Amino acid sequence: MASSTDDLTEWIQGLKSLRLACIQLNPGTSHLSLNAFAGSIISSQLATPASVANFSQILNSQFAKTGPPGWSLQIAVNPALTFAELNALIGGSFTLLVERFVQSFCDASCSVGGILDLTKTVQDAFPAGAGDPNWVKLEKAIASTGLDQVITKTSVAQALAMIQTPAANTLSDLVKALTTI
Repeated sequence: MASSTDDLTEWIQGLKSLRLACIQLNPGTSHLSLNAFAGSIISSQLATPASVANFSQILNSQFAKTGPPGWSLQIAVNPALTFAELNALIGGSFTLLVERFVQSFCDASCSVGGILDLTKTVQDAFPAGAGDPNWVKLEKAIASTGLDQVITKTSVAQALAMIQTPAANTLSDLVKALTTI
């Protein structure tokens, strides 16, 4: 059974594969950070109907090489979506994956019926503050999963600063910061 960290890592791997497939049709995409790519509207990178039409085939070939096992695109590409939204159609809700990821580091009292209670404070989740072993693990996992490449640098900093005023920030605030593309 995959862990929540593995699930998030897989989602990010899928996004990287989307980027590699897009580069094949638009080499200029290689200059975009993963965050900028994730937030890009598909039509801004795949500007012709032919490139949009060919993207599924190229993407499925790329998934076979670098994507998460078993991933494929079985629907027509909607050029009005962002690449992050397309990735979510294939690999699941980014927000839900981040919630589960955060939950895996929180104190058990922050879960109700197996679901993260987003109204709990960061202090509830990490009672020892910045020195809480689970907070330290969360900080490391943000980098090791590649989440810090998907979201804005400002969002990473905002999320990590929440431990400085843990009673004033909820887990909802933390998840929101960790999902801001």
